[in-house]
Amino acid sequence: MDTLTSGLNLAIEVGDHTFQLDALDYLHRTSKASGNADAAIIYLSKYVALKDSILTSEKVKQVSSLQVRYETLEKEGEIAELNAKNALAELELAQQRNQNLLIIGISLLTLIIVLAAFGLNRQRQRNALTKKEIEFKESLIDAQINSQEEERQRIAKELHDGIAQSLAAIKMQFQSHVNKLKTENESDRDMFSQTIDSLDLACDEVRSLSYQMMPRALIELGLTSAIDDMLNKSLNFTSIKHEFEHIGVEDRQLEKRVEIALYRICQELINNVVKHSGATKVSVQLYRTSDSAMLLVEDDGAGFKPNSEDGIGMHNINSRASAINGKVSFEDGPTTGTVAQVRIPLKKV
Repeated sequence: MDTLTSGLNLAIEVGDHTFQLDALDYLHRTSKASGNADAAIIYLSKYVALKDSILTSEKVKQVSSLQVRYETLEKEGEIAELNAKNALAELELAQQRNQNLLIIGISLLTLIIVLAAFGLNRQRQRNALTKKEIEFKESLIDAQINSQEEERQRIAKELHDGIAQSLAAIKMQFQSHVNKLKTENESDRDMFSQTIDSLDLACDEVRSLSYQMMPRALIELGLTSAIDDMLNKSLNFTSIKHEFEHIGVEDRQLEKRVEIALYRICQELINNVVKHSGATKVSVQLYRTSDSAMLLVEDDGAGFKPNSEDGIGMHNINSRASAINGKVSFEDGPTTGTVAQVRIPLKKV
């Protein structure tokens, strides 16, 4: 372990990311296997942070490369335009030297055709470049979201199958030792009881974190079951009453990325209702039309006006919707509260 730690420090100094990732992953698994949950969490956090940093660096390089290609095309266009201007100047000199109207007419006609063809070709190049830029940005956002969801799923599995199981085993071992102890000291009994309660709380928090990272219901049962499960878990321990209606999505499963986006957006909207609205009731509607999926979240709270200073929650909502060409809007409720509407266009089958 000491040798690997020294190697990790050396890799950090020389900037060897591959070795750092392998070393952090091995240290995490070794610490987990040895029962050192705190060290395992630290190494896992460092592994995730380094991996995110590497992905971000790669995306920046890709964007820079595209910018260089774009600027090269612009320079080539400017050179071509300059060449055309030089050709025009030469034709004008020929016109001055030759007073032959026929030659002048033919020359002008030829020049017009060349310029029109050049302009059309340049416009096509610009249109093609713009389309490629849009496609690249969309694929970049899509890849980032897919990478985040895959990492969420991996971490959620690690939390549920690893740390949560370790904590549960520690609790069972501790409970077994406590049952074997015979003590008349009330303070000792209280201390043991509080320790077991703390372990229970830690287990619940890890399971809750695992569920938030990637709910099993979304993977195993689909979007409507996952939203229903999320609403129950998020609102059952509050004073907020809720109802959930869904039409046209039971038998026609949506794309995975659309389901994930709608689930995450709904989750964020419900969190906002719980934390900020002061509502007593929330209504969630999910339905599908011939060309789109619609999500409506309506509450009877104090109302909400989104602006540029909104936090990371609103940023996540807008980013997820934009990544799949969706739109998010907010309106005042019929009497009080807010109606959030999310529309996601669907590919025609």
